[in-house]
Amino acid sequence: MNPQNPQHIRRLVEAARWSRRQLEFFRQQRRHAIKQYCGAHYSENGAPDKVPVNLLKQAMQVFQRSLVAQAPRAMVSTTRPHLKPIAFAMETWTNHRMKEIKLVNVLRNVVLDALFSIGIVKTGVCYYRDDSMFSILHDRNEPFIDCVSLDDWVHDMNSKRLDQCGFMGHRFRAPLELVMQEPAYDKAVRETLTATEKTSFNEEGDERVESLSRNDQGMGEDDEYEDMVELWEIYLPRENRIVVLSSDDMGGGPDVKVLRVDEYVGPESGPYHILSFSEVPDNIMPSSPAMDLIDLHESINHLACKIMRQGEGQKFLLAVQGGATEEGEKFSRATDGTVVVTNNPAGVQEVSFGGYDQKNFGLMMQLRDWYSRQAGNLESLAGLSPQSETLGQDQLIQAGSAKQVQDMQARVAGFSEEVMQALAWYWWTDPVRTYEVELQLPNGGPKVPASIPPEYREGNWLELNFKIDPYSLQSESPSTRLQGLMNLLTQLMLPAAPMMQQQGLTINFEAVFRKLANYMNVPDLDEILVPAEPQPQPEQQELNEPPRMPQSTNRTYTRVNRPGATDQGKDAAMIQMAMGGGGNPGETAAIGRPTS
Repeated sequence: MNPQNPQHIRRLVEAARWSRRQLEFFRQQRRHAIKQYCGAHYSENGAPDKVPVNLLKQAMQVFQRSLVAQAPRAMVSTTRPHLKPIAFAMETWTNHRMKEIKLVNVLRNVVLDALFSIGIVKTGVCYYRDDSMFSILHDRNEPFIDCVSLDDWVHDMNSKRLDQCGFMGHRFRAPLELVMQEPAYDKAVRETLTATEKTSFNEEGDERVESLSRNDQGMGEDDEYEDMVELWEIYLPRENRIVVLSSDDMGGGPDVKVLRVDEYVGPESGPYHILSFSEVPDNIMPSSPAMDLIDLHESINHLACKIMRQGEGQKFLLAVQGGATEEGEKFSRATDGTVVVTNNPAGVQEVSFGGYDQKNFGLMMQLRDWYSRQAGNLESLAGLSPQSETLGQDQLIQAGSAKQVQDMQARVAGFSEEVMQALAWYWWTDPVRTYEVELQLPNGGPKVPASIPPEYREGNWLELNFKIDPYSLQSESPSTRLQGLMNLLTQLMLPAAPMMQQQGLTINFEAVFRKLANYMNVPDLDEILVPAEPQPQPEQQELNEPPRMPQSTNRTYTRVNRPGATDQGKDAAMIQMAMGGGGNPGETAAIGRPTS
């Protein structure tokens, strides 16, 4: 492949157009699932029918929250002793920079994309004006990371794996004025560019997901405040080149002009990083959780809408015999609790029509249970309610439900590590910049300034190991930290207190109580604990001291069983009653009990 050869460029364009057509079905399925995720009330272009039980959105939010709850942390280590200060300083700088570029937001978006189809991000350095159009967080000559939508994506669909792709790339929009002024683009080619009108459809005719939030079927050239142009950036892994074309040239034609051809300079992983959760053998496009859940989600909502329509159509009428018209009028005018005097009560009877079908209700409840299982026991993952009647059984269920999420967490951690290594590579290989950081000295010491000039970073990249702490992506609630602190105190520190004293260590209980007050949200704990002079401890028991508790004691435990209920048990009882079975008294009584 020679990017300077017009015949080769035309063949590349034709191959990319063919791959875009192959991706059309995947784009349509993604758009359909996202419309169900948004529901019917999101916009005019939302779901065509009501989505009263949005289980798909619930599952996606539970997964997203379980996979990326907070910003990741980098861990930089080295086996070379003389590089350890640099590794520590680089770790501090990397964590600081990841907060500045809001990497956690990018990871959340790419995880959500992968839950629907595939998640794609691009990394690089903002050398050109068009790169700065992705986000206001992009700084000139600074590394950046951004999500790429499947609507704007293409890769070689003839390959079985992503690492075998002959090409991959994305489409983006940039101000025409900036593109015309960019010296990196071929002057003769950029002078032929014209404004590209924004449309809600891809070149194959399928609608873009971005059109869900707006009704722009009739967009014109005046709908954007400045002229924009659409460009395509194609990465050729084997040639290690990047080719930039206009969207008009990507549409085909005998004369394809190239705006820019550059040698790719970056980490070996390339500028694009892709996240997926379920590969398909011998196919480059993966499966996704949304693909597995969308059918059950739609069936449950179709039944729910039908049951609600049937319930709204239910009528209660008074059937009056021909000679009991006066009594019927008395009953119709009477309010609740009113005494009605009648000589012919048998001539007036209440008649009901319509109502929801009990079998449909039972089927909907069963489908909801299947959906929860398909999602890996969704209610247990979401922490909505206990799944059994005992704590031990619930803990076993929670551990089993977490297996699926743990596999997804491992994929997200590996993807995040790859992205962080790419960003760190750009920071490390910057030829001119000196990084200024503040290092925290050990044992509660002060922060001291430190710098990493370019000469310290020459030739040492392969000797540093950039790792990601996968647990840093998960949320840590105050109760979780409280439990961890209590376990550390009771299981390690307090039993080892005598040995710690021999080594000159002791426990600062003032700091412990301060942490406990913070985690337990008890800010006025300092009013309970007041400073006092330490009291000397007697070495042996005084004669008049009351007897202490013996070291060996006997305890009696009394176990009390209290009836409880679970959501699944209550659903089963409701289904049994709706089907006309009545159920046994124990199941029926569970409906009125609180879930606990």
